[in-house]
Amino acid sequence: KGTFNLVGFSQGGLIARSIVEQCDFEGRVSKLITYGAPHQGTGKIWDCPADLNIIFGWMCTQCQELGSAFIYTSEVQNLFGPAGYYRDPTEYDTYL
Repeated sequence: KGTFNLVGFSQGGLIARSIVEQCDFEGRVSKLITYGAPHQGTGKIWDCPADLNIIFGWMCTQCQELGSAFIYTSEVQNLFGPAGYYRDPTEYDTYL
């Protein structure tokens, strides 16, 4: 109840925005501040850290390829939160 400010960093910024847009609650958000939140999605599956890439380079490459191939399946979308904001620019209609 009352007025409050809401701050979110990275994925927390997406969660904060979702709360403001979709949840009914007593009170009012005066300001929503997000920092580093991928509101427009992200167009790349993260790279492996350099130290792991030296040892597991082939495995990192395989994981990225598999991730790109299956990112829009309902199983991956339901199991991995960040999959919901991955946006492949060549598959924009699928992203929507």
